[in-house]
Amino acid sequence: MRIDCKGLECPQPVIHTKKALEGMAVGEWLEIEINSKIVLENVLKFINYSGYEASVDKVDENSEICIIKVQKTDGTGHTAPLSAKPSEKSNISTQNRLNSDSIDLTLAPHEEVSLEPKPQSKLTHSARKKVIYLNDDRAGNGEVGLSLLAKLLSSFALLSEHIEAVACVNNGVFVSTTRSHPALASLKELEQKGVRIISCGACLTSYKLTDKVLVGEIGNAYEIAQLLVEFDEIKL
Repeated sequence: MRIDCKGLECPQPVIHTKKALEGMAVGEWLEIEINSKIVLENVLKFINYSGYEASVDKVDENSEICIIKVQKTDGTGHTAPLSAKPSEKSNISTQNRLNSDSIDLTLAPHEEVSLEPKPQSKLTHSARKKVIYLNDDRAGNGEVGLSLLAKLLSSFALLSEHIEAVACVNNGVFVSTTRSHPALASLKELEQKGVRIISCGACLTSYKLTDKVLVGEIGNAYEIAQLLVEFDEIKL
């Protein structure tokens, strides 16, 4: 299957890629035509996060058009024969797991089985990780806002185990792209402590900052939306 994503803006190429992969059988190949470096990075990152491997071919040296090629696997890196029917592919995958994960239950220690229901461990709302949604390059107005944002992000760095990511959107991308910004050092500190720093690719493109990113990675609206759905939001 081949899909044409040339000229599409974020996050459409990622969404089209996701839908195409979901509709394909294990073992089939998908080719994605693109003509943007930002789109290339975003689609490759989505493919990687989805557990697949991809290759990139350039149409020719005088063109920006590239073709990403990815083969759909069963989630464990294996592909079923293309001639197999969906039910057969499922059986193949299941049989492989049974063969590799076989357990001799006669060797397992015997334990008394309690019929009392065990309490379920649930992650409380307060214990869930957070995503900092950075919509501006300051927290408030003027110079005070610049200084306050730096102090807030520095404080969040001390609580980094509770932070999943910082999403820089709109004017927030100026924090991740401006060397003189007082909050840049705090973003770098957060990244060093394992927090993902994501700058919106469409916003970077609008401000002509795609080659100015100093910390973190370039993301897309779909990826940021996924984070906001999965984690609690702290809006600055």
